[in-house]
Amino acid sequence: MFLDIDKEIIAIIGKMSFYRNILTLNLKYKNCIPFLFTYEKVTLNVISRYTLDKSYYNSWYAMKKLDVLFAEKYFRPLKAFLERRKIPSPWQNYFKLCKNTKNYPPIFYLLIGINCHINSDLYECLCKLRYRHYEDFEKINLILEELVDEILTHLAFEDKDIIAFGGLVFKQIAHEEFKRVIVNWRNQAWENYKRTTKENFKTNLEMIKKQTEDLTLEIKKIFDELYIPQNAINAITKLNSLNVTI
Repeated sequence: MFLDIDKEIIAIIGKMSFYRNILTLNLKYKNCIPFLFTYEKVTLNVISRYTLDKSYYNSWYAMKKLDVLFAEKYFRPLKAFLERRKIPSPWQNYFKLCKNTKNYPPIFYLLIGINCHINSDLYECLCKLRYRHYEDFEKINLILEELVDEILTHLAFEDKDIIAFGGLVFKQIAHEEFKRVIVNWRNQAWENYKRTTKENFKTNLEMIKKQTEDLTLEIKKIFDELYIPQNAINAITKLNSLNVTI
């Protein structure tokens, strides 16, 4: 059937929508919205490719398992944050900054959320599932790149983010910088996964989580130095030197 989607996938989309509504209803949670909005948008696109073309992924079964586990890695710390419980690493600094009284531009909160979810969560999920479908993994990179304009437009006009607006004006630069930062983080997560064995996984995971927490603070430093909005592209460029490796 055209809309033959697994209940597990429907549950992910339902949870994302539910949590986004909760975050939207309370201004004190507004800094959590940019990442969840983007994550929901990407997930919907990943699922839509399969819905429209059942042969799009070499293994939808493996992709679905990865999506489900990957989503839970985000829902768990988000739920802990909303319930004021201890937040698991690598999300501690992210949520600490989200509830901080100092407001950074929305794209900052998007980036530090992506940092946690890709550099640490994605690595962990790849390892636990022993995911083997690299061609499908790369297809997500293409989906991410295709969504750059929509994400920047949302941040620029819905959230009035001058940095994202600058990205729209310099579209080609924004695409290139997004690819070099976000896609490189995904590729590095894959490389870290390939270097991991059953014996060193636990040690590596703790190292990755620590580096990811530190990287959140490094991103904060970059934005702390961003006094002039027009320097946004330079700030994103600096992120290219930040990696989580084992």
